[in-house]
Amino acid sequence: IIMTKDEVTGETIGFVYTKDITHEELHKREIEQKLEEIEALNTQLEKKQKEYEDINEELSRKIDQIQSMSKVYFASFYVDIAKDTFVEINSVPSVRDKIGASGSAQEALHILCDKMVTPETAENLREVVDLSTIRERMRDTDVITAEYVNLTSGWCRFYMISGDRDADGNVKTLFLAARNIREEKLREEKQNRKMEEARIEAERASKVKTDFLFNMSHDIRTPMNAIIGYTELLKGHLDDRKLAEDYIGKIETANDFLLSLINNVLEMARIESGKVVLDESASNIHAFWDALHALFEAQIKNKGITCSCNIHIEHSDIIADETKVREILLNILSNAVKYTAQGGSVS
Repeated sequence: IIMTKDEVTGETIGFVYTKDITHEELHKREIEQKLEEIEALNTQLEKKQKEYEDINEELSRKIDQIQSMSKVYFASFYVDIAKDTFVEINSVPSVRDKIGASGSAQEALHILCDKMVTPETAENLREVVDLSTIRERMRDTDVITAEYVNLTSGWCRFYMISGDRDADGNVKTLFLAARNIREEKLREEKQNRKMEEARIEAERASKVKTDFLFNMSHDIRTPMNAIIGYTELLKGHLDDRKLAEDYIGKIETANDFLLSLINNVLEMARIESGKVVLDESASNIHAFWDALHALFEAQIKNKGITCSCNIHIEHSDIIADETKVREILLNILSNAVKYTAQGGSVS
């Protein structure tokens, strides 16, 4: 409606007209629909862009991992199990010359075992790299490793790392890698040697202790028997002062020797280390004999043994570890008395 005024009559005049805008409205709605579709496409594009960025980031991360692997592993490969193919990620020339940069994965692994590994370690490695059983063996693990000896570079460790898996969890792709572990093996062997040396030292210390206690139990028995024997004799001759004093003196001699032996037992730390320090002091060689003879006097009489001692030393005063010298002489005399027949003689 268009309103106007007649300038002559002064009346208000209204012109009314209509226009069919169906086509315009449809065109407008079509434009709006297109705009909505464009908006939806933009949203999808943004989503795809984000997915692409995520994929690109993941790809970059994997590339970084592969580059890192290249620094650690002297050879690494990507394997498609179903197609039995491999592609080199990185490799040293000696490996590439043998198996190439791509081809049959299982054939390449056979070449590795047959031509690049010592016979002693090849059999075990051959079982590990068998692709026909890899799906079953990697069902519950993502990594399988094996150690072998390379013919040129020594000890190496081989890695089989799972890649993609199917809906049932079966491995579809693998990353294979190998690195040199010679330094690790040297450290391990060094550690094993130390442990073996420690074990041997522990066994030696244990044997030293056992032998010492066995010998001490033998040595202690002699003065103990002397003390018991002279104590019984003393009980029967208390009225004979001179004889009683003699027995008491011999008991004291045996007691002193027994005490020195016991003190040795208490120094077990030095015994276990195998290092015994000599306790040297002024002594008299004749006093050694007198003390030892007193310990065995009763046994000598009981067996009717004739015992004589000839000491040809110009100077009888000596510097010695009295306890250890007495132990040596005690063992010699103890065996002499023990293995001499009734009525025999010891000199």
